[in-house]
Amino acid sequence: MPEISSGTIVERSESVLFSELDSEIVMMDIQEGNYYGLEEPATRIWELAESPIAVSDICSTLQAEYDIAPAQCTAEVISFVKQLESRQVLKLTNA
Repeated sequence: MPEISSGTIVERSESVLFSELDSEIVMMDIQEGNYYGLEEPATRIWELAESPIAVSDICSTLQAEYDIAPAQCTAEVISFVKQLESRQVLKLTNA
């Protein structure tokens, strides 16, 4: 697993189908057959990853939309991104 930093580029994997259900995202990994559900603000991170985006840009957006400290936001986004990358739901590229 690559080291994840604020400069890491995040984008959605093409092998994941998803649908919005109320304020949640429900996803299915078509290669593995696994289902995942995302609530806010994880849904917002998924929306932002529609196009390649840096972790720092995700955090800037979340800090503007939610009451969260910069260091906490970065730590939580990196943790979440690691989880989804390990499940091959997100692809990462280090800048």
